[in-house]
Amino acid sequence: MDRDEERALVALNCRPQLGAVGILELVKQAGSAAAVLAGPRRWVFPWRRSVLLEEPAALLARAVEEQDELRKLGARLLTLADLTEYPERFLNLAHPPPVAAVLGDLSSLEGEEKRIAVVGARACTAYGKEQARRFGAGFAVEGAVVVSGAARGIDQEAMRGALECGGRVVAVIGSGLDRPYPPDAAPLLKNIIEAGGAVLSEFPCGTAPMRGNFPRRNRLIAALADGEVLVQASQKSRSIITAALANEIGREIFGVPGALDSVVSLGPLSLVLDGAHLAVSPLQVLDFFEPVAPMATEDPVLLALEEQDLALDELAVLLGRPEDSLLYEIVEHELRGRLTRLPGGLYHRCGPRPARHAVRTPPPDGNGSGLRP
Repeated sequence: MDRDEERALVALNCRPQLGAVGILELVKQAGSAAAVLAGPRRWVFPWRRSVLLEEPAALLARAVEEQDELRKLGARLLTLADLTEYPERFLNLAHPPPVAAVLGDLSSLEGEEKRIAVVGARACTAYGKEQARRFGAGFAVEGAVVVSGAARGIDQEAMRGALECGGRVVAVIGSGLDRPYPPDAAPLLKNIIEAGGAVLSEFPCGTAPMRGNFPRRNRLIAALADGEVLVQASQKSRSIITAALANEIGREIFGVPGALDSVVSLGPLSLVLDGAHLAVSPLQVLDFFEPVAPMATEDPVLLALEEQDLALDELAVLLGRPEDSLLYEIVEHELRGRLTRLPGGLYHRCGPRPARHAVRTPPPDGNGSGLRP
């Protein structure tokens, strides 16, 4: 690794208002980040804007402070100066982040597991929260990594759903790692790291959650994921922009259906009308990427509910199983869309009952054309 180049990139990343676009343009003009610092202080961009850089010593001193702060946090620094650990998925972007910092397990950013982004409105409905948690949990049960932005509402509910099922989560935030936003997300982010996930930011420490940061954050969410599920959003939501970014780099887009008289249903609906996939269950989304083997029809729980709806205690008695161990299987069936819990606590098997072997019996007229199930 070129340490000088890494530190120069960190120095430029600490310079306010440059951003990935500006840094990459300067590096293109000079040949390297180190050459930018060694060159003239005033640079002119092709879009007729100029920038006056501080003295190189001041910028490098800020880079040292940033690296020290990240070290104290226990964060790993990823830069374009060394692609060994840099997420390959970021290279699909027109302007990949020159610098990113990560808390947690780097393997959650890359690997064979599918990564699905679950995003949506902060001001969501109870139905939206329920679906976000359902999709997050369902993806986790199938071994997929959930990616989101840690915002209140849909993002946090999807993350909690994944964590509750033992899954891994990647949170991409729009502020410095030392200033998680929203502040009440700090315990959730800690749980994500402890569960083997990661928290990532391209913003230097001390960066406040300014409005312009979130479109930049959203492009990283889009890049990290194989597909994106929009649960609820208005037609002017930033989540729609994230979906557009994901579509531009070849990611699959899914919209969760909702009530037609709800403003936050219009975002997913507009995506579906524009060609996105309709998302009805976590398994259906994952099946788009790699078909998941269906559950055997001999599953005891499904067989027990073939003829009638039953409560948990009735299922436990019928199957001779403890209620607590049985409940885990029931939850998994619910996430896969095989069962639903009815008012009153009864469990109902969804979809058509599996066909049984038909046994031919003679009808009353004896012509041999009757079937007995």
